Amino acid sequence: AVAFVHLGIADQKLGMSTEAEKCFERALQLKPDLPEVDILLGLVRIELGKYREALSPLEGAFGKPDYDVAARSAAGQRLVEIYFSLGQQDKALNMVQRIRELAPDDPDVLYTASKVYASLWNEAVQRLLARSPNSYRIHQVLAEVAEAQGNYAEAAKEYALIVKMAPALLGFHYRLGRAILESDTRPEAGQQALQEFQQELQLNPRDSRAHEQIGELYLAAHENDESKQHFSRAIQLDP
Repeated sequence: AVAFVHLGIADQKLGMSTEAEKCFERALQLKPDLPEVDILLGLVRIELGKYREALSPLEGAFGKPDYDVAARSAAGQRLVEIYFSLGQQDKALNMVQRIRELAPDDPDVLYTASKVYASLWNEAVQRLLARSPNSYRIHQVLAEVAEAQGNYAEAAKEYALIVKMAPALLGFHYRLGRAILESDTRPEAGQQALQEFQQELQLNPRDSRAHEQIGELYLAAHENDESKQHFSRAIQLDP
């Protein structure tokens, strides 16, 4: 059995994947408990494009607690790729969570997770664009992307469109106020932001974040009594 394993490894290195698969299969027939040969078999089947056939040995390997973390993590990462290629997104997401629990700081695991999350995000956004092109959610996506890129002026434009489309939505006046403060240092910008935070409190008087921001603006304007009132309310709402 061990000889078949080494022969399979040699075949694989020579690009003879079909022969390598047969060797690994024969090795497991002779000695089913040979460690990590199931992973080798799964990997060579991936090379051959036999994704469904690769599932069984890799799933078996991932489920063996006596395998070391690196081996199980490698099997899990390949499973994520297979599940995703087969359209089994729920299984892919579940496996991502499991390998992150297994090896939370492994750069390969984090990269695999980022690929899955990014792909699902892109797919969801494309579907949103196709099904609801005039939804305020489109502008929310654009605003959040702009914020992530540090482009707060663009984010403010998108949030302004949202509050115009749906002025009663909670949280967006606050976000608009924050984007204004981040993108514009003029005195009048502070007043515009203040109006947005006050509008947020009209919709939701228990928004501690809006109270905090208003307190900061009043503090900067040396209106200490007003500032104290809003800071105290923020603390009361969120100790």
